[in-house]
Amino acid sequence: MAEGLIILLTGDDCTHQRLWQGMRKTYTFNLVLGIRTDSYDTFGKVMSAKNLNYSKELDSLVNSSLNRLEGTWNQTYPPFSSISARNRTGFGQALWKWASQGRMDEVEHIPFKPVTVHSINRTGLQSVSIAEIVKLVSKDCSLLRNATTFRVPAIIRSWKGVCKDLGEDTLLPILSLRADVSSGTYIRGLSHRIGEELYCGAIAMDIVREVIGPYGISHLTKSCL
Repeated sequence: MAEGLIILLTGDDCTHQRLWQGMRKTYTFNLVLGIRTDSYDTFGKVMSAKNLNYSKELDSLVNSSLNRLEGTWNQTYPPFSSISARNRTGFGQALWKWASQGRMDEVEHIPFKPVTVHSINRTGLQSVSIAEIVKLVSKDCSLLRNATTFRVPAIIRSWKGVCKDLGEDTLLPILSLRADVSSGTYIRGLSHRIGEELYCGAIAMDIVREVIGPYGISHLTKSCL
């Protein structure tokens, strides 16, 4: 589940909304390797899963993928996003509606936008059992106000299916990353791209927005918390 710093505007500052929205941001997040979901994060149905050993070869491929991410490039919107998209007959609706209806193949052109990854660095590596990840997913899903609407039962079933297929004690490698990016960059989109380049799949977990422009979580005083 994503969390972190957010700026609330009041008074005359509201007239400069675009200026504030355009500030670059810094995120920390965990990258779960070996899993693909339809939302590119833990809040999606599992599409594929594989038992993955974190080898020296994979480590080298990860470094190469991270290096290629830096710079400016066009990022395709994730399936579960609010951007509007049209089918071949001209009918348009939010991309997440196409995805939730299982009709993504009808979308003529999935929208994209230019983003800039100023830097992306590794900060850690750990291995976590699938059973533990399922517990975390279940806990996060329980925080949603309307769990039924947000496909929670189907999501949990798909994760439990991974437990059954691979074994609940199977360990998945999880990379901890820190990314400094332009406004509007989808971190789960970055995660998906890394996973596809590695041919193993990857999803984002525990996304935290730590910095917006000159403002960071470390600048907050106790009275703000």
